Amino acid sequence: MDISDKIPGIKKHIGDRDVFIPEWTMQQHIAKTKYVMPLVGGPMANAAAMASEEDDDDSGSLYLAAVIRGVTDALATQDLSITIPELLDGVVFLNDNGVPVQASIKRLEEAGMTYKDVLMICVSVIKVNVGPLFDGDLQGNLMGL
Repeated sequence: MDISDKIPGIKKHIGDRDVFIPEWTMQQHIAKTKYVMPLVGGPMANAAAMASEEDDDDSGSLYLAAVIRGVTDALATQDLSITIPELLDGVVFLNDNGVPVQASIKRLEEAGMTYKDVLMICVSVIKVNVGPLFDGDLQGNLMGL
């Protein structure tokens, strides 16, 4: 049995590393909402505003532009020195020897990961834990407001 089979979380390959993304408990969702929702709310609102029922190639480009604008605006307004450690909480990666290590900005940097890699880990944490909120019934209910 591979050691990675024993590490809790969803395995992702980011940079040159296997990274394990934890699935949050309800209490963790509640505690992290103030960090996560500003990152996803703006991009989702921008994208929804640009979406149309008659999506074609041009509107697809506008949709992507709206998402990119929303994400960059959200990142620019967040204190990432607080948000990133909150999102890394519980994330584990395998070091060069295949040993699981609790992720932190310092440990990831020492392991050769870049700022882009750290942002990709954070995006994965958000996708795993917050993405389901925007699928199905909740999204439909929000759109009906």
